[in-house]
Amino acid sequence: MPAELPPGPHRAALELANEATFSPQELDAYRKVMDEIQQLREYGEAKRTEGEAAGFEKGQAAGKAEAVLAVLAARGIAVDDKSQARILACTDAGTLDQWIGRATTASVVEAVFATTL
Repeated sequence: MPAELPPGPHRAALELANEATFSPQELDAYRKVMDEIQQLREYGEAKRTEGEAAGFEKGQAAGKAEAVLAVLAARGIAVDDKSQARILACTDAGTLDQWIGRATTASVVEAVFATTL
């Protein structure tokens, strides 16, 4: 059966035709292999979905970190290399949201990181 044949009635018909010529042992082995293939497809799909979610979260964190820096820059607040690295390295969305809020009122970059203002 052609590997590139998409799922559907044509593929199902070819599979039935193939099964009709199998011995019981061959049919059992064929079904086991098809089950394994399906499991691998499902596993691959699950991993792809996980990867997309992780990439989305990473992108959101990077965007929020850039927002902190943009707010500070717009307000004319100097950001030293160490603080910039800390902001860009942060991957926690909640922390970054707090920093964005603090950046809107901070007079120095250190105030963004303060636990109490």
